[in-house]
Amino acid sequence: MNGRSDPRMQTILSALAREILRYWEQTPSACDSLVGISQFWLPTLRVQAATKDIQAALDELVALDLVVRTDQPDGSVVYSMHRHLKQPPST
Repeated sequence: MNGRSDPRMQTILSALAREILRYWEQTPSACDSLVGISQFWLPTLRVQAATKDIQAALDELVALDLVVRTDQPDGSVVYSMHRHLKQPPST
């Protein structure tokens, strides 16, 4: 059983310790110094988490018909404000 799936570890470990463990779960053979972990591992984990949060926010905006999701031929996705929101307000 790994540390993250053990409920006791979730309450004992700090958020930062859980982040470091998450990196090892993704990259079990990783080995680095304090400086390396601080400069490379944690920013990578935080960008991944931020990307997930941003994706969730974009999905929410698309669901509310405020933003349009457009699939590109190369497989990428772009987002833009929904056309009806770009129109100037009527006076």
